[in-house]
Amino acid sequence: MLKNYSRKSLKGLFFREDGSECTDKEAREYLNECLGKGWRVIPMGDCDNFDYQTGCKGHK
Repeated sequence: MLKNYSRKSLKGLFFREDGSECTDKEAREYLNECLGKGWRVIPMGDCDNFDYQTGCKGHK
């Protein structure tokens, strides 16, 4: 995402837990933190069977 949006703003694509929009800078900082943790995939909602390398592992 950082590569695809290198010249575009990420504002409005990520939200805080209170529902307010993250700024472009905040979104980029979050994505860089995720990369620093070695994550390849980030959750986009609640999932109780999530893997940060492969994503959702499925549900019954």
